Amino acid sequence: MLDNELIITIRAALLERLAAPSYGLGTLQVKQSYQPTQQGVPSVAGLFLFKLHDKRIGSPQRKEEWNEILEQFDYVESEQLETTFQFSARAPQDPANDSELTPADYLKAAARALQSDPVLISLRSAGVGVLRIGDIRSGYSNNDEGEFQQEPTFDVTFTHRNTTTDTLAPVVSREVIINRV
Repeated sequence: MLDNELIITIRAALLERLAAPSYGLGTLQVKQSYQPTQQGVPSVAGLFLFKLHDKRIGSPQRKEEWNEILEQFDYVESEQLETTFQFSARAPQDPANDSELTPADYLKAAARALQSDPVLISLRSAGVGVLRIGDIRSGYSNNDEGEFQQEPTFDVTFTHRNTTTDTLAPVVSREVIINRV
């Protein structure tokens, strides 16, 4: 699975779960961080994710499968990967409003949603597994208005396969020649 496919799969499953009545976060944005067109700090609450690294597990699997339609062999190489993403949350906060959710509240909801059965089933059907979700770290930064803003993060590692397929022409005939030494 390529990076963009993985991000789209994770994002779709997470958005669907957060929109469920039990979460009630259907308006929460989930975006990829560090986009070339993203400018400034968002004015509404949002979750952000970006890829930290890939870890290759074992060695690639290689196999040949007969393709009935093309009447040729498909040469398939597949490797198991563990891909780690970092999630963060940002939300404008009004100190006078004690009832609004904090960025840490949004992030805890995302971590809980990623461990929920509907998300796990959705990801599993797409060939993605959730290996581990790390601790939620609290952090603060200065926003573009010079105010301190909470920016919590957590890391999550997903498992998936990266597969490539090439087509090989079948062997039409074979000739064995035995010579004396």
